Amino acid sequence: RPSVRRAVLNFRGGETARVGLRLLFSKETIVNVEWYGRGPLSSYSDRKSAALAGRWQQRPEALFTPYTRPQENGQRTEVRELLLTSADGHRLRITGDVLFGFTLFPVRSETLSGCKHDYEIPRPGKLWELTLDLAQRGVGGDNSWGADVYPQYRLSGSLSGSFLFETF
Repeated sequence: RPSVRRAVLNFRGGETARVGLRLLFSKETIVNVEWYGRGPLSSYSDRKSAALAGRWQQRPEALFTPYTRPQENGQRTEVRELLLTSADGHRLRITGDVLFGFTLFPVRSETLSGCKHDYEIPRPGKLWELTLDLAQRGVGGDNSWGADVYPQYRLSGSLSGSFLFETF
């Protein structure tokens, strides 16, 4: 039966990497992902010119890249609507009162950051970790010696917004 919930976020503080939510889902809960935002490629606040705005659909496995050195990846930005479909056809629609970003990993972030090589990532994972970001710091690294993120892509001060979750 349909239900609606809202999550409100208010951040005030110094520089941070992201402001948002992390949600865990069992593996069978998400078999298809659709979004209206930048895609189909990953994009970040300072890396988005190649990702076009539109309506996109992918299997969840396609949203994560198992780099040789495991690291966070697969962010989709400027999202207006995110639809997750389960194996039994139930859907979860997520919208925000501001454009938002999301990632979907087949493991928890903590597990991923503890791996030094791609073969250490547990396969197959038993869950999906969905991260919903009101804002995320840029990637930086405009050169090969580690340039930091430009000031306009850093996060600090006050950020607020909300997410609406609708099941049907």
